[in-house]
Amino acid sequence: MLILLLFLINVSKAEDIADPNASSESSKQDDTQSSEGTLFDILLKEQDHEPSAVPAQMAISPQAELTADLRLLLSFYRDPHSLLKPDGLMLDLVDPKDFDIPIVINDEVKKWMRYFLGAGRKHYKVWLSRAGRYTPMMKQKLKEANLPQDLIYLSMIESGFSTHAYSHASAVGLWQFISTTGRENGLRIDWWIDERRSPELATDAAIRFLTRLYKKYDHWYLAWAAYNGGPGRVSRAISAHKINDFWDLVAVNAFPAETDNYVPKIIAAAIVGKYAERYGFSDIKLLKPLVYQETTLGPNYSIASLAKCASIKEEDFLLLNPQLKRWALPPTPSQIKVYIPKDTAFNECVKTIPKSEQGTHTKHTVQKGENLSLIAKKYNVSVTQIQRTNKLKNPNSIRVGAVLIVPVEGSPSKIPAPKKSTTRPSSHTVKKGENLSSIAKKYSIKTADLMSWNNVNNPNKIYVGQKLSLSPPKNIWISYTVKSGDNLSKIAQKHNCTISDIKSWNGIKGNTIYAGQKLKIKKN
Repeated sequence: MLILLLFLINVSKAEDIADPNASSESSKQDDTQSSEGTLFDILLKEQDHEPSAVPAQMAISPQAELTADLRLLLSFYRDPHSLLKPDGLMLDLVDPKDFDIPIVINDEVKKWMRYFLGAGRKHYKVWLSRAGRYTPMMKQKLKEANLPQDLIYLSMIESGFSTHAYSHASAVGLWQFISTTGRENGLRIDWWIDERRSPELATDAAIRFLTRLYKKYDHWYLAWAAYNGGPGRVSRAISAHKINDFWDLVAVNAFPAETDNYVPKIIAAAIVGKYAERYGFSDIKLLKPLVYQETTLGPNYSIASLAKCASIKEEDFLLLNPQLKRWALPPTPSQIKVYIPKDTAFNECVKTIPKSEQGTHTKHTVQKGENLSLIAKKYNVSVTQIQRTNKLKNPNSIRVGAVLIVPVEGSPSKIPAPKKSTTRPSSHTVKKGENLSSIAKKYSIKTADLMSWNNVNNPNKIYVGQKLSLSPPKNIWISYTVKSGDNLSKIAQKHNCTISDIKSWNGIKGNTIYAGQKLKIKKN
């Protein structure tokens, strides 16, 4: 359509300039040329027979101008992206009415559009492909909640539509919740289950969070900024600068760079996504939407047995249920929400799963002289199962005293008891001729751990009669210096404690902390 429009404009321009008294012979020549083929035949012929150069002092004839335009159209025909290189944003064709989120086009939005159409094009192409799997569900839920359906582009920027996206701030899933915010919005996050990875459940949580943010700030740009940087930061910025416009707050450096870029990224992603074909994304192979139904199950069922009842492979069952982190459902008696293929006799099949095929587990404390192979043999499971369950990258990295979760079949009563072995003493008194290395080797522990547990800075400075602890202390206090951009939620997440813990340890009454502040943190 664009090619035809440009061609007609140029032809019209040529006709307007042409001499109305031109000879009939010239008209015949035009008729002959127009009968030689289609528009692209003419373009290709022009490419093969380029006219000789026109002297600089001569005026450009209408025919020469038309030929130049035809060459431009030919380049677009052969490489649609070639016209995008100078700018190619085609912003005059962007209609805000096509969106249900506010659209502003400024230099920052243009910058990110150029990125998605240039250096970031390969990433954006993958995101568009994944969108086919998740956005139909997202849009339906957003519509039911009376929220803009174009909020899907916030998820695109957060995760690229990957359920396994994991950020440097430990945010997880399609909507990139950190654990604190996830739990605040109704998600279960523990050793067995992480509902931040569930497309359905995480979308429900995002809707709850975004609804609350929009109600608080009354503008989507501020709501997005709060989603990225935290409501506290946005509220403090508004209060400090007496400004409630996102762009004006950016102008006075009220936010960190990540939040400054976050809003224009979403707008740019929405524009490019809304007009994907116009921008050359016409060859995208969209992933098919997942088709499933919801059900609830009790504890202990193994993933293998559930996949069998669903008549699918284990990996396909986990694709429907990425929130399930282990080999089985948790042993807690609460009902677990899972997603299964439609039109299967799943629930009837689950009722027939024998106890012997239900998942259960035991804890094993690593003893001196044991390795994963020996432990796996003892419990009649594979080394890979133990590695996967405990997220061990290196099978040789286990240490004496480490507690492993071992997946086993059948009831716990049938689990063989590990052989008794002599336990390590709690301390060791240094004898003449000993050093830290020899003591650590004697008890199968690392020299660095021995130093840490006993506050030894120099391994050569121990003395005869010194009493060394052979296990870590129950609690270690560390000092943490608050950095720019930190808040209590982030620090608590980083150190595996609660906000209340930090406030209690440091006598903090409100939620205000400042860069450079020293905080006491208890490490378990």
